[in-house]
Amino acid sequence: MAIVPSVGLFISSMALTISTLISTVMVTFEAACGRLEMQDMLVDYIEFADFFLLAVVLYIMSVGLYSLFVDDGIDMPSWLQIRNLDDLKEKLVGVIVVVMGVYFLGLLIHGTEPIDLLLTGIGIGAVVLTLAYFVRYVMVAHNSHDRDK
Repeated sequence: MAIVPSVGLFISSMALTISTLISTVMVTFEAACGRLEMQDMLVDYIEFADFFLLAVVLYIMSVGLYSLFVDDGIDMPSWLQIRNLDDLKEKLVGVIVVVMGVYFLGLLIHGTEPIDLLLTGIGIGAVVLTLAYFVRYVMVAHNSHDRDK
């Protein structure tokens, strides 16, 4: 049954990668022709980096689900090895934090109003702190409880 979400995540990853690559080529062409301001191009490229990161996350989730529930014999680098759902959650949390940081950087470069930037930064900070608490205390406590059994 886990093959369906695994394949769905893989298709989503490939679709996002291809569409972002096409957008990157289009923006680069517009910039080369002088139809795009440098700041706008920079913001677009930062957003593309965010989309590519999300595509990588979708791919990691796809491979992780597949290796957990379908075929655990897949040869993967050590940093990508997923032994349980908690490993998958940890990887997802890490990338979510990076994606939010890239999003904030895009707002900063785009020249967002200072109050909006402050409120967004506070919101992102609250989410990062919550995720850090979750990983540090909830998941670690859960993992140590599982080892005690």
